[in-house]
Order: sequence, then C-alpha cells, then structure tokens
Amino acid sequence: MSLFLSRGYGQLLTTLLLLFLSACESRNEYIAPPAPEVTVSKPIQQSVTDYLEFTGTTQSVGYAEVRARVSGILESMHFFPGVHVEQGDLLFVIDPEPYQAELASARAKLKRAQAELDRADKLIQKNYISKTEHLRHSTERDVAQSAIGLKAARVRSAEIQMEYTQVMAPISGRVGRNLVDVGNLVGEGEATLLTEVS
Repeated sequence: MSLFLSRGYGQLLTTLLLLFLSACESRNEYIAPPAPEVTVSKPIQQSVTDYLEFTGTTQSVGYAEVRARVSGILESMHFFPGVHVEQGDLLFVIDPEPYQAELASARAKLKRAQAELDRADKLIQKNYISKTEHLRHSTERDVAQSAIGLKAARVRSAEIQMEYTQVMAPISGRVGRNLVDVGNLVGEGEATLLTEVS
C-alpha cells in the first residue's frame, strides 16, 4: 500500500511538476488595447460679428433738480419715488394759505387805489373843488396811478408766489425719492431741494 501511495504520490508530483514547467515556458506576449472611440465633428462655416467690450458710465439725457421756490410747510406729496412723470405733473404742494391771504390783500389795495383815482377824476371834471383842491387831487391822482401800478405788480407777484406753492415736474422722466418729508418747512432762506427728475 505504501508503494501504491508513493507511486500515486510520485505520479501526482510529476504531473504538478510538468504543469509548473509548462507554465514557465509560456511567453508573456503584449496584447495592444483596443483603439479609443473618438467623436469627430466637421467644422461649421458662418459669419462672425466682431465686437469690443468697454467699461463706461451712463448719464440721462435730461436732469432737473426740483426745488421749493417759496417758503412754507410742505403740505402734500403727489408721486411715488421711481415712477415716470410728465412735464407739468404735480409733485408737491406747499401750504398756500399765507400766499392766498397776501394775494387777496394785494387785490383789495389795488381796487381801493383805483376807486380813489376814479373819484378824484370825477371831482376834477365837474369843478366841485377849488384850484388848490384840484391840484391836491391831481397830485393824489398821480400818486394813486403810481400806486395802482405798484399794487398791480404786487398782485402779480402774489399770483406767482401762489402758483409756486404747487411744485410741478420741470421735465418728463423718472422721479427720484423725496428728499423732504411732508410737514417740514421748506424754502426758508434757500431753495430747498425736494427731489430730482431724470
């Protein structure tokens, strides 16, 4: 039995040795990897627009500062910041009452001076007065005529100031934020900047 085992063992050993030797004799051959897949696109012909990029600043075509031209309390605001306004749109209202009173007073003084002048003219024409009195009334008439001119100028000045209590957009464009809030005193000693339109 030991002979059988040693024979079987020897045969197994011989077989293993032959396998080992046959494995050593095989040459290691280089096998090239497959070629990589390449995507190909054909060139496209088209016209190209040449352009340049520059850094720049922009400025609006028109720009206007909206300022208070008369003094008074800012009574109301009639726009939302950032909206588009047209030339002549109402933006702010400055309290008009002092200017209404001044205008009424100037008109009353003008009316009184005109009445006095008319009365003096009638008296002189009808000779109801002496020459001295006539001379005095004539002088008063000339003074009244001058006063009428002065009072008419004051009426016009009061009308202009009354118009300035309504602050309008000087140009069409986008109105900026309000720089003064309602309830503040504006135009006292300087033309207060209220907003800007561009």
